[in-house]
Amino acid sequence: MKALIVDDEEHVIEAVRLLAPWQELGIDQVLVADNLTLARQLILEHKPEVAILDVMIGEERGMDLAAFLARQSPKTKIISISGHSDFDSVRGMFVYGCIDYLLKPLEPEKLTAALRKAVTAVRDGEQRTLQAHQSGEKLRELARRQRQTLLDELVRGGNAQPACAELRRADPAIAQATQCMVLVCDLFFWPSRDGHLALRIQEAVARMTDWLEQRNCGAILHRNQLVMLLYGQFADAQRMAVRELESIAPGRGMFWGCSEYLSFPARVSDAFEQARQAFANGAPGSEGLARFESGRVAGHLHMDIQTENQVLSALLIGDTSAIDPAVERWLDLALEGQNLTPGLVKELWMYFDRLYRHWIGYFYDRYPSFSHTDLPGGPDLAPGPDVRGRLGAYFCRALVQVCREIRAARQNSDRMYEVADYLELNYQRPFDQRAYSQLFHINKDYLSRKFKETFGVGMVTYLTDVRIKHAKELLVSSDLQIQQIATEVGFQDEGYFTKQFKKAVSMTPLAYRTWRQGQQES
Repeated sequence: MKALIVDDEEHVIEAVRLLAPWQELGIDQVLVADNLTLARQLILEHKPEVAILDVMIGEERGMDLAAFLARQSPKTKIISISGHSDFDSVRGMFVYGCIDYLLKPLEPEKLTAALRKAVTAVRDGEQRTLQAHQSGEKLRELARRQRQTLLDELVRGGNAQPACAELRRADPAIAQATQCMVLVCDLFFWPSRDGHLALRIQEAVARMTDWLEQRNCGAILHRNQLVMLLYGQFADAQRMAVRELESIAPGRGMFWGCSEYLSFPARVSDAFEQARQAFANGAPGSEGLARFESGRVAGHLHMDIQTENQVLSALLIGDTSAIDPAVERWLDLALEGQNLTPGLVKELWMYFDRLYRHWIGYFYDRYPSFSHTDLPGGPDLAPGPDVRGRLGAYFCRALVQVCREIRAARQNSDRMYEVADYLELNYQRPFDQRAYSQLFHINKDYLSRKFKETFGVGMVTYLTDVRIKHAKELLVSSDLQIQQIATEVGFQDEGYFTKQFKKAVSMTPLAYRTWRQGQQES
């Protein structure tokens, strides 16, 4: 806090400086002037919170300086001092906000009391100003949130009519808008290992929000994706959006999905869907925008349980060298030659993560001593021609780690469960006990004996039960012929399949299908 002493008598200035407990009052800078010209310069430069003014300063009046303070530094608290008790000479000082009046010679107690009164008034004023500012900010923030909630309702295709009516009542720009555009950027693709990312996104969102609010042409809706709704006159908004996106993660190649110009407010939700599709299809131009293309069909992954089981088999066998080719086959079949757009990248990651979590849960149930730790961070999902390689490499690293964790968890008693898992995953292949003994590095006779001790049945019977279980599922869920189903589940001969099925289920495959169909109809 600053104080200014203005008096044409040097000994008065020095007395005030010596008598007042400045530090105790929180005043850390004391300015002095012996004329109005210097005083005005100090006021303009420093804006002192407290001013001690003589009623007469040479031939000039302290009231003139008080008037100057009222114009240039209205928050300054004035204490008037005078060498005589003529109240008329100080009346004008009170008109301009003087809060106390002291007679010379100054008494320390009265000077301190007057300064304390001035400091208290300054702090009370600052508090009121702060509270008023905070109240205003709160009201503006509430209004902004309400506006964003209503705009979000339009974008998401909710109960649009009430939201639109309220927005048009509250905002003239929205009431006049006839067209809109939506931009979307999915935050799923931002680097998860960047600890400062959330702060940079928050700062960029604040800048974009300020830019749009100043021009009253849109809003940012920020959830798990950035959504920019533009309406009215928004000619430069796209360039601003691209610039801010680049500031979040420079050189990362991120872009906005961009809708067509559509009618506002009737087709806001359509614009959002177009922008979302444009981002998922991911064909950005040089301007950093991927524009919606009518008629373009989004890609989808092909789910294939056999290739999934091949990856799982490599895990169970403990053969880390088999994981890379198994993952590559799985990726080839999942993508079926499609370009890896952002939409497919996200779907592929979710597909892998779902399988991976399912397998981890299975291993916890299967092996009592199994313990798992996720790889730190995640794959780099930034758009680019090498994104498939980055994804595949991450999948392989994650699976190799699980393979090692399984190997560490296995004990002798777990070994037969490993063999049983392999049979359940590869039930379509011909039974070959010699190959199993080589695969698991177990003596053939010991394998046969130990497996039966563990499960109560031999390996052939166990495998047959697994095949019959899958055959029952196909009989109910598909229109395949009996011969096709027999081949599908690993039987080479339809007659032998029927014999084994009847032995296990007490009816033929055809009778089982008819019986189950009757159950479903009833």
